Amino acid sequence: MAEITGGELLLRSLHAEKVKYIHAITDGTYMIFLEALERLGAELDMHLIVPRHEAAAAHFADAYTRVTGEPAVVMACAGPGAANLLSGIVCAQAESSPVIAITTMRRTEISDDYRHMGGTQSPDHLDLFKPAVKWNGRINHWHHIPDMVRHAFRVATSDTPGPVHLLIPEDILNQKGEANNAPIWPPERTRVLAKQPAAPDAIQQAAEMLVNAQFVNIHAGNGAYRAGAGAEILALAEHLGCAVTNNVTARGIIPEDHPQLYPPLCMAAFMAHQQADLILAVGTRFGELVMWGRPPLWGDPAKQPTIQIDTNPANIGLNRPVDLPLIGDAKAVMAQLLTAVRALTPARSPHAKIAELGMFKAQWQKELDTAIADSERSPMLTGTILQVCNDFFDDDAIIALDGGNTVMWSMHY
Repeated sequence: MAEITGGELLLRSLHAEKVKYIHAITDGTYMIFLEALERLGAELDMHLIVPRHEAAAAHFADAYTRVTGEPAVVMACAGPGAANLLSGIVCAQAESSPVIAITTMRRTEISDDYRHMGGTQSPDHLDLFKPAVKWNGRINHWHHIPDMVRHAFRVATSDTPGPVHLLIPEDILNQKGEANNAPIWPPERTRVLAKQPAAPDAIQQAAEMLVNAQFVNIHAGNGAYRAGAGAEILALAEHLGCAVTNNVTARGIIPEDHPQLYPPLCMAAFMAHQQADLILAVGTRFGELVMWGRPPLWGDPAKQPTIQIDTNPANIGLNRPVDLPLIGDAKAVMAQLLTAVRALTPARSPHAKIAELGMFKAQWQKELDTAIADSERSPMLTGTILQVCNDFFDDDAIIALDGGNTVMWSMHY
């Protein structure tokens, strides 16, 4: 059997995970890996994207996984290069993005044994990344590369997704060994990829609760957006004639001009939270921007029951008490619910509250338009820029925003 370097083994392990793009700024510790990528990249359809700064690489990977739904890989070199990734990795952590951060270190005997003696760029990457990732691992043996890569992807994509960090010393990448001593398996053989449905009896119970409720508020979060559950949420809302609200991270999950949708920070959304007699929470933990799912923004959980859908049992009832948990993928579970509800009741006309809330939504929009009506104002309001973007770009455009108060403006426009 032919020998293979650790660098090529890493490349082929990433290829097995269907990685096409690697966002990276590398150094000499990656030479063997880069040689393999140059030699095999076209054959494997794998490409290196080099930004101007490591933070940009991490943000790029975060954006890639948000848009595609697939895990993304980012690489950086020892010391400052690895440290520069952290701002992007922290964002990926906050947004539950499955980003696999790979860093290198110099040869083991230099990085480990000479760190206290002035070894060049030899900080402990594991301690550096520990607060920002779901899992932190180091490869100490050449033949462990496929196993560790598989595990990194497994953790990044399981339960609530999130970033992970994998550290590979230079000497491990440079080592050679027999390929059959480090088998590479496709993800279909090593973890569950199918979107998991909820238990049928729980689905039936949830469907009965939805049908018996007078006015339902379906509230969609980041998990619903990432699962691509928008079509199912809209279909169920239209069938029940109920209200839909969403977290900021789920903007665009259904068209924002739909008469049954009330955007974040809109007074109509707050009223839907308060007046509903049943909350269906889809892929949300009820975080800070929705006041933790608690009164006065929401109804009293003792009187306003909640059904919560989430892939991760640890998120159930985290901030708001739950009457019925549905554990599974948001899209799969919503499809189950839609089928069960349709079997119990014909489609209903929009609830009377929909028109009432629509008036508040229209008034809110009028106030926003009035606030930026003076196009000659100096200094210009940030909302003016956002409204111009809304008017200019197509509805399916993706607009990237900076942090700070720009984000607060974006919640309104």
